Amino acid sequence: MYDWDLQVVPGPPKADLKRRVLEEWLQNPFLDDDVASLSFRLGADLVEVSEALGGLCDAGFLRSAGSGYTLTLDLGGTIP
Repeated sequence: MYDWDLQVVPGPPKADLKRRVLEEWLQNPFLDDDVASLSFRLGADLVEVSEALGGLCDAGFLRSAGSGYTLTLDLGGTIP
């Protein structure tokens, strides 16, 4: 096999940032940071963090709660 035969499937846009944002809530389910505080802590752009939060809400991992976000109760998993 030659190196030009390898194909890399692109991941979803901003997948790494979405993972990092979601990890913040998984580490602290009562996180009450606003977007600006979260972007400062992650060292990411405010607009990118806002878009990542929107993507996580669309995917059903987070939901908007008042002025912030919270984990959804059902993360899409199943109990055997």
